[in-house]
Amino acid sequence: LTDPNLWLKLRSETAVTDPRLLEELMTDLRQQSAANLAELDAAVNLADHERLRTAAHRLKGSAGMLGLPRLAACAKCVEFAAKAHDQDIALRAVAELRDAYAKTLGDPAVLALT
Repeated sequence: LTDPNLWLKLRSETAVTDPRLLEELMTDLRQQSAANLAELDAAVNLADHERLRTAAHRLKGSAGMLGLPRLAACAKCVEFAAKAHDQDIALRAVAELRDAYAKTLGDPAVLALT
């Protein structure tokens, strides 16, 4: 669910520059991804593939930057399904993304900042 090497690097770099930075980044990710998930749900229910692609792309970038490869990969699948205008795959990909989100950001132990 997480990239341990990137997490170690983020922790060590932010410990020197601003110890609260990583916590702030994770808080921002949680807030933004909650909004993105709501956007994904609305877009997939309306079969609005461009809106779906845009929300998935945002989430993919944020997750990738913070070392959350499973979440980023699921968002990438949603993005590809939206580009292909494949509603069936998009619905399944959004469900997988929600599951990855719950496992990654829903469990404080996964992203322990200490």
